[in-house]
Amino acid sequence: MKRSKLLINIGSCAYLALATCLVPTPAFAYGGPPPASAKSPGTARSQQQAQAYSGWIIRRDGGYVLINANDETTYQLDDQHKARKYAGKSVIVIGTLDLKDDTIHVSEIRHNNS
Repeated sequence: MKRSKLLINIGSCAYLALATCLVPTPAFAYGGPPPASAKSPGTARSQQQAQAYSGWIIRRDGGYVLINANDETTYQLDDQHKARKYAGKSVIVIGTLDLKDDTIHVSEIRHNNS
């Protein structure tokens, strides 16, 4: 009798161990990134890596934009107050680019000394 109970208990434990290994577990449960569907709206931009964009800040259509001198790409700047200080100057803008409307979400602007 004791032997059959022991075998049943061992069998039950083995079954549970195997069953938990076979249940799919999301990667983020182990510290990985959550799937896109689990992210709240707006987190994609906040998790983007800030990059440096160089060019000239000029006034266009009532606002300030960054123009890349190499390929003449124009970027909108979301912080017009910071941009106004550098109008007509060669600068480096640090920020994240919103590809929907080519707007740089500005973190910092500094003179380009090169």
